[in-house]
Amino acid sequence: MGKSLELPELLEQQLVDGILAGYKDYLSIRRSAQKRLAVSSAYAWVKGNHIDSQVKEKCADIPGIEVKHDLAGYAWEYLQFSYDDANGQSMIIVKNQRAAASNFNEKPQQADPKNYLYQYAGINNELVKKGYLKGKRTGAGVQLELSMPELAAIQQNVTTDQPQGFNRFYIVTYEIDDVKMIKSIRLTMPKQNTMSLFQAADLTPMIAKSGIDITPEELAVVQRDRVPASVYSPDNQPFGYEIPEGEQKKEQ
Repeated sequence: MGKSLELPELLEQQLVDGILAGYKDYLSIRRSAQKRLAVSSAYAWVKGNHIDSQVKEKCADIPGIEVKHDLAGYAWEYLQFSYDDANGQSMIIVKNQRAAASNFNEKPQQADPKNYLYQYAGINNELVKKGYLKGKRTGAGVQLELSMPELAAIQQNVTTDQPQGFNRFYIVTYEIDDVKMIKSIRLTMPKQNTMSLFQAADLTPMIAKSGIDITPEELAVVQRDRVPASVYSPDNQPFGYEIPEGEQKKEQ
């Protein structure tokens, strides 16, 4: 069932290329700012803007793709991609894995019904009811990093209506390792009832096919970045994905 939930291979590759190109562009800006400014650490928070912008550029020529600017809260701007094909209309956004995990932490009782990600996850409710997003939890523990502009008060869980016009909601997550390199990219589908992420496809092998090379010299500018303790999850809980049962052996 996981295979049928994947996006077309060309679109998946362009999403991967956009993430890598955006990160490379971000590193270039960080390097330039470090040379020109006495203090430039605030640039650590603009990585997502560069990645969204490059994903938009890479996907611009794919038929059925449309892009919309949207706001999370009062000031956090992001891009919302929609893809229309025989399966209907899909909403796609791109997020750092740790930022996604701060919302989809497998604690539905703590979900904020006003949070846009919670509301968007309702798009997949019909797929959940039909058993399409069914799998087993997997993944090593990581320290969860909350995205500063998206911190929100936790409220009681209330079912919300799904946004109209969409059949599927995807979050493309990317994970950055200890040396600040993007080590994995996954196509996930959020589940509102469990506040978890179902892995529709592991796009990590496409990193090697992208042709976008990020060198150790480029990464040097962010090697010393540290996220303040105030934006870490207090639970320091493990985070993983749900993957189709048929994919279990591949993960082991």
